[in-house]
Amino acid sequence: MSAAPRQGAAGTASVARATGDARLTVAVVNFRTPELALSCLTLVRRSAPGADLRLVDADPDPDFAAALLGSHPDVDYLGVPNRSYAHAVNAGLAGATTEYVAFMNADVIVTDSTFAELLAALDSRPQAVAAGPLVSGGDGKLQRLGPSYARHYRRLRRSAPVGDGPATADVPWLSGCLLVVRLRDWRGLGGYDEAFRFYNEDLDFGLRVSEAGRANLLVATPVVHLGGTSTPSHPAFGLEGRRGGLLVGRRHYPGWLRAAQTAFVASEAALGSVLGRTPGRRAASAELLRMLRAGDVDATPFGATLDERPDW
Repeated sequence: MSAAPRQGAAGTASVARATGDARLTVAVVNFRTPELALSCLTLVRRSAPGADLRLVDADPDPDFAAALLGSHPDVDYLGVPNRSYAHAVNAGLAGATTEYVAFMNADVIVTDSTFAELLAALDSRPQAVAAGPLVSGGDGKLQRLGPSYARHYRRLRRSAPVGDGPATADVPWLSGCLLVVRLRDWRGLGGYDEAFRFYNEDLDFGLRVSEAGRANLLVATPVVHLGGTSTPSHPAFGLEGRRGGLLVGRRHYPGWLRAAQTAFVASEAALGSVLGRTPGRRAASAELLRMLRAGDVDATPFGATLDERPDW
């Protein structure tokens, strides 16, 4: 019997089916990339044949839901408001009962061994909470996630393989483009914090794992993240990235590092408010400067959804 559409909580559209008894639940987050999402699900099903698969659509589309039902009738469809990646992930994993949960962007390309190797890494380390793959961009180069993540790559290169599996390295945090987590720890740590509207939710979660005395494992199993396939160019997204970084600093950094971070961002914002290439960028920099002066890093530039942006 095929799944039938139903109306979920808070007006979200979903497709219900019987939940299997697999060890893994995978939530794939899609935003206006239906063809990529369908292709992604095909690869995920091959890589995790027993998993409970869920497609979280942050721009609910009845036509896409119908196409999903036709090509992947075993996949749950959940339509949610476009509040944030953190919100979509938390919604997608709600009600999971498997030992492990995973979430990923729809523009991540996995291999047949991706999930088996990530699960094996976690099985071998009971103290580990999360495992993430080695991520390359569409150009074949390792994904650029800043100087700290470059150190993660160097640490992984120095690590030896674990048994018959790939090498792993303990790192402070992992990219959220694809993550496998123990369900009990995901719930115990509160999942992703929805105060982060765009960027930094993965950094915050990883640091919470580390501060709890547990491990994040970077695993030398390769995936490709096309990246940016649905990211708008509006300057509010850059502002939100800086705001989220400051929020991470307030929560997790020692005083000296927090002060250095604030000084750097303030100087960047001051320059941008004058020298920004467009009126929108100058306005975003001016707003960031206002936030810093007011100590108001809890105020996001977005409304209820990421589609509700300042008129810059």
